Amino acid sequence: MVILEDITQCYGCGACKNACPVNAIEMELDDEGFLIPKINEDVCISCGKCKSVCIANKAPDLSNDREPYALALTASQDILYECSSGGAFTLLAEYVLSEGGVVYGASFTEDFFVEHIRVENLQELDKLKKSKYAQSNQTDCYSKVKDDLKQGRKVLYTGCSCQIAGLYSYLGNKEDTNLFTMDLICQGVPSAVQLREHLDHEYGLSKIDKVEMRRRKGWGTCMSVFLKNGIAYRFGGRTDLFQLVFHNKLNMRKSCYGCKFAQFPRQGDFTVGDFWNHRKVAKDLEERFHKRTSIVYVNNAHGKELFDKAFDSRKDSFYMAKLEGAPETLNNNAGKPAPSDMASREAFYDLYRKKGFTKAGYEAVYPAFVDRAKAICKYRTLVIVRTFKGIYRKMKKEDSIS
Repeated sequence: MVILEDITQCYGCGACKNACPVNAIEMELDDEGFLIPKINEDVCISCGKCKSVCIANKAPDLSNDREPYALALTASQDILYECSSGGAFTLLAEYVLSEGGVVYGASFTEDFFVEHIRVENLQELDKLKKSKYAQSNQTDCYSKVKDDLKQGRKVLYTGCSCQIAGLYSYLGNKEDTNLFTMDLICQGVPSAVQLREHLDHEYGLSKIDKVEMRRRKGWGTCMSVFLKNGIAYRFGGRTDLFQLVFHNKLNMRKSCYGCKFAQFPRQGDFTVGDFWNHRKVAKDLEERFHKRTSIVYVNNAHGKELFDKAFDSRKDSFYMAKLEGAPETLNNNAGKPAPSDMASREAFYDLYRKKGFTKAGYEAVYPAFVDRAKAICKYRTLVIVRTFKGIYRKMKKEDSIS
């Protein structure tokens, strides 16, 4: 059985795995660190369900609004501290949970892979907050959603637009009124294997307590690694190697370059992301929107009904402002896939297969030896300085307690 003639066009959504009636498909890692379907031919019954649900074989669903209702959303400071952006996910997820529903989203595993999980309460919801700049494994979440819907429960499913497309393809329709989907504004996904390799090389996986990939105050990406010994490291997007490779669009999944789902109409009931353009396209927004703000596209009437109910229940903590203009102009990344510089991508992956992530990353980002040496020296110096600062703070804290 062949699901896809050109496996490099696979999105890794896992719809085929979830659809297989005899569990003949496993999602396995390729030599770039991305999940692709592997069929056990001894078990396969050649029913063709995997091929029929494969989103790479289908055109995007165009039923949502081409020019959706758009708004800026931010929250009170205590909520923002726990979020990557303005709190749109928190608003909708907490409301769905309050209605006895369930929420699906990406979470770090104990060994720092990224996978989708199902949560049923506010305590578990924290696992889904904050950004994870790597593609998540959907595991068997699509089939769990089907079970939840059969039980009449509300479901909020969050993910990249291709993952939302995979869910709908697996379910076979969009008609269940209890299902709500939220796709993320994304320009492509790097491999969770590379993130894990980077963390292990720089810190040692066994020494890490937790990882955060956004600043907690204000805007901006930031790799924050908290070790079990109490020392924390924080590096911005121009210093941390994983972020450098990611922001240079070198290590995305191949299907991300030219992704057919990263356009309007979007796939989910909602589309959310950072409102980076707030000062440019909405200069009249009040000051509370100028620190961390989500842009929210409400893509259909089904989503608008849920949003209105959720917002009305939390007007004391969330603030919104309607936005006017073409959806692509409100956010630069919302209506286009990753830039298609395939030559640079292929050059990086050629190096990656030979040398691993660290050496390949530095050589790809800094082709000139002198520039590469300067970048490595700067990073290593910062590591030493921040290590000693962390030790000093830890000793000072221990002294004050004693």
